[in-house]
Amino acid sequence: MTPLRRVVIAGAAGRDFHNFNVVYRGRSDVQVVAFTATQIPDIEGRVYPAALAGSQYPEGIPILHEEELADPGPLVWVPEPGLPPPHPRISFSLEYLNAQPLVAILVSGEVKREILARVLAGDETLPAARVRAAETDVLADEAAAPA
Repeated sequence: MTPLRRVVIAGAAGRDFHNFNVVYRGRSDVQVVAFTATQIPDIEGRVYPAALAGSQYPEGIPILHEEELADPGPLVWVPEPGLPPPHPRISFSLEYLNAQPLVAILVSGEVKREILARVLAGDETLPAARVRAAETDVLADEAAAPA
């Protein structure tokens, strides 16, 4: 039996919960071990409800402060849309990303369409095209999706 891929989803004022429901809820190959509390004040210590998380999470999913994670495993960062640069972010080396069992790359907005097309075509001048995790999922909104 293949072990579950353990994922921590970094908080982004609710977008993290949305992405969990759209991408990870109900997947038998992934275990979301926690959300991190980064943008909603005083949310750490709470639990994402089992009723929303699904039957795989009968106790819900804990929402932790990042410092509480002893071994975070691969992280999924969901930046808040519309923030002016510099964006708050979590940065990892390609070596770290490529050692992970699962990496999710989130792309949003028409201004990213050309770059995403280049990444998907394998243009290795772009760091995202050099991500070689065991599984790499690219999630793009309609505006960013190449034609």
